[in-house]
Amino acid sequence: MHNFKYQPFLKAVVCISFLLNTSALTASPISSEEHSISEVTKSKQSKSEWLAIIDYSYNYIKQQQDALIVEKNESGFYRIYLPAPGSLKSVEKLRLHYWPIDSSTQILEESIHDHPKLFESYIVNGGYRHVLYNKSDTLAASALDNSKYTIFKVNKLQKGFDVVGQTYLHETQIEKAREKAIVVMPTDVIHRVLTYVPGTLSMNIVYEDRTNKDYYNVFISENGSEKDVKTERASLVGTEKASIIKEVLARLFNSIFQREE
Repeated sequence: MHNFKYQPFLKAVVCISFLLNTSALTASPISSEEHSISEVTKSKQSKSEWLAIIDYSYNYIKQQQDALIVEKNESGFYRIYLPAPGSLKSVEKLRLHYWPIDSSTQILEESIHDHPKLFESYIVNGGYRHVLYNKSDTLAASALDNSKYTIFKVNKLQKGFDVVGQTYLHETQIEKAREKAIVVMPTDVIHRVLTYVPGTLSMNIVYEDRTNKDYYNVFISENGSEKDVKTERASLVGTEKASIIKEVLARLFNSIFQREE
């Protein structure tokens, strides 16, 4: 699958060095009491295909660092956009999501939201916990709180939003995604990330699908405001961009390097 052929001693040195540099990744531990997403989650891709995509991404980023678009999400993670290789059918694009090691990075609690397009995530490194919700017109014991949430319909093409109603939200499940887990995210799933291991990296495939739409919904509580709805995000430049790319490459490299021969 890959061309890395190092001697055992060198491999040990590199792995030890990586562990020393990422020893802070124990923050925000993932509880074993919650539902764990399995590695055998039904995916459109086989395990070997996911590994090939990781190889492709590593090589592409190394060669195209200057041309990459890196965006920072207000909830603290970074997106890196990659073109899909020709071998992938019915795929719109690839995206890497990276939650940085630097705990001093100023972040906001992630808004509750759904997604405009069907995608799948392979957890390359680290992990996170997220909570799933259902909408309801009635208040019940499982409701997130006693207030209704305003639904903001965000148009991706026009970079604007409309208020389209209100709803109660019922928490249905908390899931934890560990390293090597595959997370499938249909467009009707409502969720938000609760906690993550600093340094978490996920490989995401965005599919062409009949359920895809040109908008997504953000659910804002009575304590929030429309200012919490973001329609545009700035792209990183200079040393900040270079630093994030370097961290992402390190995690991709480590994932490739530690595979069994």
